Amino acid sequence: MNLYLLTIVALLLFAVAATGLVREVARADNELLREAMQQIQFEAERDGVTWGRVLAFFIAAVIAAIFFMGVRT
Repeated sequence: MNLYLLTIVALLLFAVAATGLVREVARADNELLREAMQQIQFEAERDGVTWGRVLAFFIAAVIAAIFFMGVRT
């Protein structure tokens, strides 16, 4: 019986540690993503690319993909 209790406690501790690790990794990833997006935005503005053009290109790509998927079937 003690072995079962010890196993349950160990699994709970592992779950708590894993949850903390996942949160820490997610926070670090969010910071890296934020920095990368700021760098991309800075370079795009420097090159004269606006977010409107990027959005228009993305919408056109989605429409083209839908069209070509419809043509193939």
